[in-house]
Amino acid sequence: MKKILALTTALFVALPMLFAGALADLQPDDIVGAWDLSSIKAEGVTLPAAEWGMEMTMVFNEDNTAIALMAGEEADEAGTWSIVDGKLYASANESDMVFTPVDDTLVVEEDGMKMVFGREKAEAEAVEISPARTDAALSDFNGTWNAYLAGYEGMVFPIEAFGLEMAMVIEGGKATLTSSGESIEMEGDVSAGVLTITAGDADDEAFSFSFTLHEDGTVSCVLEESITLYFQKMDRVIMS
Repeated sequence: MKKILALTTALFVALPMLFAGALADLQPDDIVGAWDLSSIKAEGVTLPAAEWGMEMTMVFNEDNTAIALMAGEEADEAGTWSIVDGKLYASANESDMVFTPVDDTLVVEEDGMKMVFGREKAEAEAVEISPARTDAALSDFNGTWNAYLAGYEGMVFPIEAFGLEMAMVIEGGKATLTSSGESIEMEGDVSAGVLTITAGDADDEAFSFSFTLHEDGTVSCVLEESITLYFQKMDRVIMS
């Protein structure tokens, strides 16, 4: 169980970090204009920047001035930009950045953190979580469930963005949770509509999880007090 928790938590710990991103024979006309932060990658996890609630625009003007715009912040004095050896060098907001052209994007990388800028601004998809049920019975949790969303510090992301797969089978208060080839069996009961299940043996400390059934038929579970997984009921387990 600790391996499952460690893997899941490690994926989300990478969130506060920043992504990486080929325009051959880069020319000034290729650069002039606005470039919006479109995606972010860290520790193998790639997400649209809008899903992180991050908005950043780099503006490269014809007079070789550069401006970095952050949502909710006033623009600082203009910096400069130039093309050297097929790469874009820019100085803005007291920061020096090197952009590498990749397909139709500009990619900046620093200290293993990478960001991809594109010509089109990506919009975040609205994800609504329905209210929790307080009248759920033990039998309402029966079935096979697959994780499809993950919540972290007020943000909700598709689970596949993290390369994570997690499924559970619940029957009569007994649950089997499977993730990344690791499985654990748990038992529990319902109180005030919440299913609390516990796992552990003589060689491992006990872990307790609380599963909440929502009005739209999904189930949520809080891990490590900061990560919430959302499950959909499936006809069968889609994991090996």
